[in-house]
Amino acid sequence: MKKIIALTTLLSLFSSSVFATDTVQMQIEQLIATNQFKQAYQLAKTSYANTDKLEQLFILAQLAKRNGRLMEAKKYYETMLKINPKLARIKLELADINVNLGNGERAKQLLTDVNAENLPPNVKMNVERYLQLINLGKYPKNSALSLSFGSVYDSNVNSGPDIDTVTMFGLPFKLSDDAKGNNDLGYTVGANYIHSYRLNDDMSINSNINFDYTGWSKFKKLDNLNLSAKTGISQRLNSQQSAYLPIEIRKSYVDGDGHYTSYNISPSFTHKFNDKAYANVSAMIAKRNYQQNDKKADIYSNNFRFGYQPDPSINTSLQLGYGKEDYNFNSDDNKFYNMNLTLSKSISDRLSAYVGASYSNVTYDNPSITHKKARKDDNYGIRTGLNYNVAENTSLGINLSHNKNKSNIDMNEYDRTRFSLVLNTTF
Repeated sequence: MKKIIALTTLLSLFSSSVFATDTVQMQIEQLIATNQFKQAYQLAKTSYANTDKLEQLFILAQLAKRNGRLMEAKKYYETMLKINPKLARIKLELADINVNLGNGERAKQLLTDVNAENLPPNVKMNVERYLQLINLGKYPKNSALSLSFGSVYDSNVNSGPDIDTVTMFGLPFKLSDDAKGNNDLGYTVGANYIHSYRLNDDMSINSNINFDYTGWSKFKKLDNLNLSAKTGISQRLNSQQSAYLPIEIRKSYVDGDGHYTSYNISPSFTHKFNDKAYANVSAMIAKRNYQQNDKKADIYSNNFRFGYQPDPSINTSLQLGYGKEDYNFNSDDNKFYNMNLTLSKSISDRLSAYVGASYSNVTYDNPSITHKKARKDDNYGIRTGLNYNVAENTSLGINLSHNKNKSNIDMNEYDRTRFSLVLNTTF
């Protein structure tokens, strides 16, 4: 999203009030001069607690804003306007805060009030331009709805082998054409809604509802619908660390029949090393109930993600994961490991590209009913794609991937290539 015109250009055109100076203010100014903004804010909050003096409230608001405490800054500016509703500069400061908090209507009200005053022509022009951007919705929002529509080609939609005969129960069996690898054309439809509700400057409730559907031309029995809803508390621990604790329910349907319902909890912790690098650790505990055969599973996993951004146009990430699945049918119990590497680059304002590679290993604990050995799979994948912004908030994605699954059981070996063309738009 394009950056909104900075209000600092507007604020500079208003003359600041000359506030009284005291000993505490001098100490605060000394801390600011040495870039000790956090210490300056703590001193101001301690010294100016419950103050009703405009000069002290202004210092508190400015320092809160400088330390990223936008909701606290908003409180101080609102208090100043209650004391003196005619402070034009404070209305502009408060409008800037509200825009960054996603409160466009409040920012619009404040700017409209200022615009009604007798302003210099250049100031009035900037205020009106800013109001126009708000009316167009060009500011950070606390919620967003994304819709996607696409077409897809899959060279092996059923993950079938490329052989005529497989061994089961120690005997050779001839595979039907439907059991072998088959290609198909399909379409995809998706919707994703996200919402963030701030409790304070450190804590918010983040929620997500997702829907995606894939329909196939020939293999209708593989049509699938996935629904999920997630909500949880996000907590900023300090300037470098944050935590998130969501709960989630997922439901998957295949060919119109209920396939499974999953209940998940997945805590995560993120550490930001600097502006270029971060690490994330997450875990998931899930209970999955299948509609058919009373099948149940307990799933446990851990993931480690490392991200690095050498410059603003390049993003890299490496994800490592492992876990296990315990079923009430012991033949399905397994342990898994995976690795995922992604590199993305912005080529221009409209065009970006990505490449990636993945590896996963799944090892089953017990022999299957049809074989005398436990299944072991190694899956290797590569992917690439382009994303082009055809209009504001609308993009066209072209994606190509190939996976090769190697297994010690012949019927589980396959190659699979998928190509998709997807249009995404966000409101």
